[in-house]
Amino acid sequence: MSAIRVQRLDVAAPRTILEAGLAEAPSNLDSTRIVSIGDELDMGTDQESILRGHGTQTRAETGALVASVAGVVERVDQLVTVKTLRTRYVAEVGDVVVGRVAEIVGKRWRLDLGSRHEATLLLSAVDLPGGIQRRRTAEDELTMRAVFPEGTVLAVEVQSVHADGGLALHARSARYGALAGGTLVAVPGALVRRQARHFQRLDGRGVDLILGCNGGERQGVARVAQALRALATLYLPIDAGSVAGALQVADAVGVATPDMGSRAYLTALVEDVAAGRVATAADRGQ
Repeated sequence: MSAIRVQRLDVAAPRTILEAGLAEAPSNLDSTRIVSIGDELDMGTDQESILRGHGTQTRAETGALVASVAGVVERVDQLVTVKTLRTRYVAEVGDVVVGRVAEIVGKRWRLDLGSRHEATLLLSAVDLPGGIQRRRTAEDELTMRAVFPEGTVLAVEVQSVHADGGLALHARSARYGALAGGTLVAVPGALVRRQARHFQRLDGRGVDLILGCNGGERQGVARVAQALRALATLYLPIDAGSVAGALQVADAVGVATPDMGSRAYLTALVEDVAAGRVATAADRGQ
């Protein structure tokens, strides 16, 4: 099968990737269609019964439903919405997230997750040194800054979402807590797939990878960080498999780590992903 040639990345990503064989959506969104502002949303024969949701509007001249924002089309029954790719993180219970301590107030740490509402980590939601199980005291409160000072990057889990949208976090596990010695890469949270395991190890690379549902990613080496940035630039879904694929393309074309943001490498990555999806679609059709 011949590779799909892509001439302009600003046009190809993400539209051509999604429309050229395109069996996958970016991350947590269910649709495979991406639109720009003003694009008509053709819903087929039941166009008249469609309900207009956020990110859409009706064109006065023709009555056609059009997108008012650039993003991914999502349909639930008769309700059609367009979700922007760059948006604030919307949390769900059980999400693994990576955030930075912004403030220490009372018996809680306030974390910046890039979310719409405040995210807090209570002192009682953190394991004490040595795993001791006991009630937290005033002395524990006074030493909070010694545990997680401002600016510390943490891997935590969303425990609950309050009625006002605020987030309660917890770090009651050995795998959660402060992160150090790696590189923090911020990508659009919509691109990160929700999966069973967000703590991954890339085989053959010796790199541990934490994929935060809010778009915060933590890993050990610059080449993996560049692969993440390349996937985010092209608005491609992010998981351990896509990161490994991006690294394989980089190795195949012999690109140096500092050049993994170049047009030549991004073009090669687009062509590899598009060709792979066309092949997958062909296999499904057999």
